[in-house]
Amino acid sequence: MDQFLFYAVVFGANIGMALILRWFMRASMNRTGRKAPHALSENGGTLRWSKSAMRANIAGIAFFIALGVVSTLWGVYELLNGIPAWLAVYFGALGVAFFGFAVIFIGPTRAALRGDLDFVWNEAGASGPSRETRFGGMLRTPREMIAWSDVRVLGETPCNKFLEAHDGRRVYWFQQYRGWAHFEEIVLQKVPTVRREPLQ
Repeated sequence: MDQFLFYAVVFGANIGMALILRWFMRASMNRTGRKAPHALSENGGTLRWSKSAMRANIAGIAFFIALGVVSTLWGVYELLNGIPAWLAVYFGALGVAFFGFAVIFIGPTRAALRGDLDFVWNEAGASGPSRETRFGGMLRTPREMIAWSDVRVLGETPCNKFLEAHDGRRVYWFQQYRGWAHFEEIVLQKVPTVRREPLQ
C-alpha cells in the first residue's frame, strides 16, 4: 500500500509540474510581450527572443534531459528489483516523454540562435518564418514576406502569432519575442481593417 501511495504521489507530481510549467510559460509570454521590441525605428523594427527567454529555453532543455535520464534509470533500477513490469514501462515511457520535451525546446532554440526566426517589419510589410516552429526548427526555416496591403488576418496559435495574407500565406512570430504586443499595435495602425482571429 505504501508503495502504491508513493507512485501515486509521483504521478500527481508529474501532472502538477506540467501545469506549473504551462502557467509559467504563459506568464512569461505576456510579460515579455509588453517590453520594447529588440530593434525599433520610425520605419520598422525587429522581434527576437529576449535573452531571458533564450536562457529559459536552454535551462528547459537541460531540465528535461535530466528528468529523462533520472526517470529511465529509475525504471531500470526498479525493474531489476522486482517492480511490476507495467510500472517499469511507465517510468521508461516517462523518460522518453521528457527527452521529447527536450527536443521540442532544442529545435526553436537552435533556429533562433541562427537568426532564422527573427521577425522584421518595415514600410513595405513584414517578413518572418512562414510556418510554425513549435515542434521544428532543426532545419532551415523557410521565410515569407507579406506586404501591408495583402494582410487580412491577425491570428494566434498556442505558441505563436501570425499575419495572414489574402492568398493564405502566413508569417509567424513567437509569443516569447520581446515587444510582440507593441507590434500588434503597429499592425492595427497599418491595417485598420485586419480581422483578428481567436486562438486556433
